[in-house]
Amino acid sequence: MVKKWFAITACAVILIDQAAKLLIKKTGEYTLNTGAVFGLMQGTNYLLAAITLAFLAFITFYHKKLPKNRYANAAFALITGGLTANMIDRIFIGGVIDFIKIGWWPAFNIADSAATIGVIGLIAYYMKKK
Repeated sequence: MVKKWFAITACAVILIDQAAKLLIKKTGEYTLNTGAVFGLMQGTNYLLAAITLAFLAFITFYHKKLPKNRYANAAFALITGGLTANMIDRIFIGGVIDFIKIGWWPAFNIADSAATIGVIGLIAYYMKKK
């Protein structure tokens, strides 16, 4: 059951993110980020895609060893979905489409949000576990 929800959550993040990016490309304003978080490391798109692939391979290989806790699993699924969605952009577009702009904060997207929530969730899970 845990694997099923992991896959559903990760796929939902990917589908929602990619659908939003398709819509925003047709109707709105966006930026193409060829770097990492906060626009750091601009121009390293393929290096970041390779790092993402390595992380996704790690998650896939070690999935059976990941915590069976549903919250930890959901956090890993959010991270996996977010990274996969942004990797799709990196491979097929040459950078990540960022379109959510809030004040002075750098532009981001749904995949970034999911991955961030997942990381925060993992931190909370492991802090509580100790």
